Amino acid sequence: MRIVNEWSHGETKVTLFHMNGRYSLKLEKDILEQWYKFREGQIEDARDLERVLKDSFYNKANDIFREMSYNRSSLLEKKADDYDFDTII
Repeated sequence: MRIVNEWSHGETKVTLFHMNGRYSLKLEKDILEQWYKFREGQIEDARDLERVLKDSFYNKANDIFREMSYNRSSLLEKKADDYDFDTII
């Protein structure tokens, strides 16, 4: 797999990969990632993909990042019942 192109859209880092006629698009924001994979023939070349990427795509991706961040944070929250305290006599 090789990197074809990299760019930023706001706070999102975008990397386009190519391998065996297939393209993969990776979006990164903070510690979260989204991957979009395209089969052979769906995308002709890197410029073809870059042309179809509109603000609406990035806006939806940002919504997904917010949801992912919320879900991740909810996994890490400790509830008061989760704390173990020493028994005091």
